[in-house]
Formats: sequence, C-alpha cells, structure tokens
Amino acid sequence: MAKGNFYIDIHTGHLSKKLRAVSTRIRQIADDFDYIEQNYCEKDGQVLGHVETRFGHVLKECSQCGEKYIFPNSEEDHVVPEEE
Repeated sequence: MAKGNFYIDIHTGHLSKKLRAVSTRIRQIADDFDYIEQNYCEKDGQVLGHVETRFGHVLKECSQCGEKYIFPNSEEDHVVPEEE
C-alpha cells in the first residue's frame, strides 16, 4: 500500500454557510419531532386531546386507546413577566 500525504482544500466561506443551513434544518426537524411527541399517541398514532392544565403541566389523552400523557406547559415556559 502506498503511503503519502492527503490534503483537503476547504473553502471556509462556503462551509460555514452550509453548516448554518444544516443546523437550521436540524432545528426544524427537532421542532417537528417535539410537535409529534406532544400531539400524537405513541402507541397508535392517534391525536391526543387536551384534558386539563394544572400545576404547570398539560394532561392529554389519546382519542382512541385512552392512553394519558403529561407534558410541561410550554405556553407557561414562554411567558414574559410584566414589569411593574
């Protein structure tokens, strides 16, 4: 087997733009996965219906099998306190 040097010429301007594009898409995919997890039943894929919100959490129930799920209330996580 021949030995030698291997060089990679990277144009960092293009690379950084490409990496930013990839990171944007990965964030979008992660957001989509979070949405699916919080709105569809893990067992049968049916829509989860809102049952109640209490103590900073949301209780949801599967419309088909009755499986219940508890999630942090994301709306409360994003509330900005009012200034006095």
